[in-house]
Amino acid sequence: MSNLSLEILSKNYLKYKSRYLAENSKRAYDQNMRFLLDRCDSIDDLKRKKLNKVINESGRLKTKNLRKAVIDNFIEWCVKEKHMEEPVETEVYKTRAEKHETNILTMNERQLQMLLAGVNNGLIRDIINVGFYMGLRISEIVHCRPAWVVNDGHFLRVGDLYMWNLEDEFHPKSQKEHDTPIAIPSKVKRIFERGVRTTEKYGRMFGYNSDSTLRQHLKSHFAALPKPLCDNFTAHHMRHSCISYWLNEQRVPVQEVQRLARHARMETTMRYYHPDNEAHLDAFSG
Repeated sequence: MSNLSLEILSKNYLKYKSRYLAENSKRAYDQNMRFLLDRCDSIDDLKRKKLNKVINESGRLKTKNLRKAVIDNFIEWCVKEKHMEEPVETEVYKTRAEKHETNILTMNERQLQMLLAGVNNGLIRDIINVGFYMGLRISEIVHCRPAWVVNDGHFLRVGDLYMWNLEDEFHPKSQKEHDTPIAIPSKVKRIFERGVRTTEKYGRMFGYNSDSTLRQHLKSHFAALPKPLCDNFTAHHMRHSCISYWLNEQRVPVQEVQRLARHARMETTMRYYHPDNEAHLDAFSG
């Protein structure tokens, strides 16, 4: 057990972590570590019961999940640096409403084609395809630029970490997410080829300037999906659908899907994966 105070450990941890985080992520880590320090006085307080109380003290489910992620990473670092003897498992307590909120819906490729058949707007069709086959977040689609397309159009490097001349530069969630170029699937390669040809190098490839505007436009089209998808399907569910599609329908190795999703941990990728009964049956019917 370390003799260092919890405050010093926190500062050392944030200094270590800041090398890998974008500015918005640094702020989130700073806020949540301050939240922890306000409620824990020493490293002896870093026990399951106390940490669960801290994690679940207040906030929406998204807030609690982020707080848990920050605290879990801090605990993992403490164990790695031998400030603690063993890790501590933590848990987010969900209300009934929050359990309903976590009921993630995904669409398969057949449902995607049904959806696209009713979309007359070519730009929206491209965005839905990119969201489904690449799992890009809405903010990434909005800020996507031809300059992100690298290696002769075969890969996409997300983020503007080296484009500080832009007034609205986009920061990926972490340095790792920028440093890991992802393959552009053949199903959407023509979309990016056209975007590179018709858009200035630092222009927005898909023409949207606002995340919220794009979300609203997509929501109006998602209403055409069959039930129960049409009721609750959101833009972020396309990221879940993407990961489930490559694992369920295409049998792509999970390590490659993890890279496509740009997740640091495979456990995160598997949280986005939703098993499909038909794919499961096919796997054992050969």
